[in-house]
Amino acid sequence: AQLMGFSPREVLGKRISSEDWSDRVIGVVADYHQVSLHSAIEPLIIRHTLFGRQLLVRYSGAPSTAITSLNKTYEREMGYAAPESGLLSDQLQHLYAADSLRAELMNLFTALTLIIALLGLAGLASFQVEQRKREVAIRKIQGAAPGHLLRLLNRDYLQLCLFASLIVAPLAWYGLGQYLSDFAYHINLSWWHLCIPVLLVSSLAVLVISLRSWQLLRLNPAEHLRHE
Repeated sequence: AQLMGFSPREVLGKRISSEDWSDRVIGVVADYHQVSLHSAIEPLIIRHTLFGRQLLVRYSGAPSTAITSLNKTYEREMGYAAPESGLLSDQLQHLYAADSLRAELMNLFTALTLIIALLGLAGLASFQVEQRKREVAIRKIQGAAPGHLLRLLNRDYLQLCLFASLIVAPLAWYGLGQYLSDFAYHINLSWWHLCIPVLLVSSLAVLVISLRSWQLLRLNPAEHLRHE
């Protein structure tokens, strides 16, 4: 109706003609998505005809029971086997099959990447702890608080995380923008969409390093220096 220049009330009762048919408008429905969100909503005319090729049925209860009952009713009334039937929800799900597969693969590779990175970070933290045992022991004897020592051991890794984030953030912003551009309707990217993952990854890194460093802070510095 909007494309024709009428409001929903104004178009009621008007006649719409084509080369093969001419019908009078008896109702107007709100816009709805006929296909996936990759495409914009297009104009649609719904006509009543006795020779339609599709029949939509609303049911309640189990889908299998409804389909069986529908097939039996069709065969009894029409005298021959019912045509192929299916669920509208399955057809809608099929529209996003590629997106669902892509999301599952991205989640899988993200999890694997995060696990490998944290394992490497744990190994690097263990190496650093071994290298700085003497320094930490001397600082503890001089009265350094555990919190100060943890900040000292975490500082270099946090700087690396922030530096890596500055490199990855523009690439992630570009990649997300390209992905969302495939949809006619999508969210608008904001700065917090990138800040939240950076904060989560940095928090995991601090947790892994702190757990390994805490084992060093629990050691008796005098015992360590005596063995040195």
